[in-house]
Amino acid sequence: IVDIAWLTGSIIEEWPDRLGIRRLCRMWRHLIFVPECIRHDPMPSITLPDGSIKQFDSTTSPRAVAASIGSGLAKAAIGARVDDVLVDLDHPIEHDAGIAIITAPRKGQTPSADALELIRHSCAHVMAEAIQRVVPDVQLVYGPALEHGFYYDMAVPDGRPIREDDFTAIEKEMADIIAEDRP
Repeated sequence: IVDIAWLTGSIIEEWPDRLGIRRLCRMWRHLIFVPECIRHDPMPSITLPDGSIKQFDSTTSPRAVAASIGSGLAKAAIGARVDDVLVDLDHPIEHDAGIAIITAPRKGQTPSADALELIRHSCAHVMAEAIQRVVPDVQLVYGPALEHGFYYDMAVPDGRPIREDDFTAIEKEMADIIAEDRP
């Protein structure tokens, strides 16, 4: 039994009904309801860059894949490419996928382009949070990673520009945020 419905408005993730239909697949502008009787829990096969395959019993993440390979890789991991899309370590992997774990560069090692993008992206967020701690009413607008660094557009409160003496406080807040060692 397959039913197709047009979606207008909110996204529906589960739709229990009298037929037991629960899983939805969103395709183009339609939702296709898949009967529960043919639904399978995800058991992704993860293909690593060397061609080896790791099986997982349920939805996994780049963090879990890295840990299954080794604790050193798990500790050095900062992100991953899943099916050629750059993602964070907690990105859910619910289907078969190719994955490459991205690590922070070792001392003296040239970082990969992906590692640099992830580091710059994270630094932009850390800097933005630090500025919000130093200038609480600042409004963040946009903060991308760039080829040679990062920046953050922001609107500062009237009468409270960011001053040169704020930079020391911002750097201290950035160090404190990094020391929190958040995932």
